[in-house]
Amino acid sequence: MISSKQSVLRLYRRCLKSVQQIPDLNQRATYLNYVKDGFRRKAHLPQNSREAILAYRDGTEQVTDMEYYQQMAKLKHKIRDSKLELNSYETSAGKEASQASERGQDKIPSQTADSEVYRWLTSHLPHLRREDATRYCDCLVEDGFDSVSFIEEELVEDDLDFMKRAHRRVIIRHLENQRNDTR
Repeated sequence: MISSKQSVLRLYRRCLKSVQQIPDLNQRATYLNYVKDGFRRKAHLPQNSREAILAYRDGTEQVTDMEYYQQMAKLKHKIRDSKLELNSYETSAGKEASQASERGQDKIPSQTADSEVYRWLTSHLPHLRREDATRYCDCLVEDGFDSVSFIEEELVEDDLDFMKRAHRRVIIRHLENQRNDTR
């Protein structure tokens, strides 16, 4: 099954290359010793003996698994890095928007800013950022809550999943107090 010493040397090089991909120095050193020791112990086996074939097969499986897990780890890092880049982009975009609003250059869409739902939200959450107020208003209107009277009659906590937890609590507390006062 083992065609030649060349295939064993190729496997050995793959193992060494795989070892170099291990980020932790202690694990790298341990695995390097394991690989070198394993190849030294099996070096005396006759080329096509059962033990040599099984050792070659085991080594191939092990290095294939190792390469697979290393690829998955790299992919996980790429995904995490892209999420970090996205978060930093969103953060920088948020900073730019807040700087523009401080300069008075940021315009809220007139349909949202003039909306009674928007005014109702900002009256109950006075420290709400414009971006959040606009997003909350858009979500409420998309869900069919396009008037204050309908919000005050029908809105329940499950309808506010898009809100930050603290904002959701304030709105629910206000609605509960208002509903208790009307009874």
